[in-house]
Amino acid sequence: MGKSLRNIRALVVRDLADAARNPTVLMSCVAGALLTAFVGTIIAGSSQLGGDEAAAFAAVTALSVVPAFSGTVVELYVMAEEREHGVHLTLAEAGVTVPELAFSK
Repeated sequence: MGKSLRNIRALVVRDLADAARNPTVLMSCVAGALLTAFVGTIIAGSSQLGGDEAAAFAAVTALSVVPAFSGTVVELYVMAEEREHGVHLTLAEAGVTVPELAFSK
């Protein structure tokens, strides 16, 4: 169990470091923030939601859309880059199991 947790932790740290240095990932984070601002503007102008309802809906949107959008783009990009470079084969040779790799994503 200890080895599995070390493997998962190492994979998560590696993925986060790869994502932080990648301009595509950073741009997807900005796109998620812009999308949230756009949706928030539409919600604020909605006549069907009351003042408190619109503010609550905008807050929930801001807290869910950006992480969901950014996280999805990050994972898809990282997985595509790993496949291109054959990282999955290297990880398999190093003893990383498929469940460990899946859990780290």
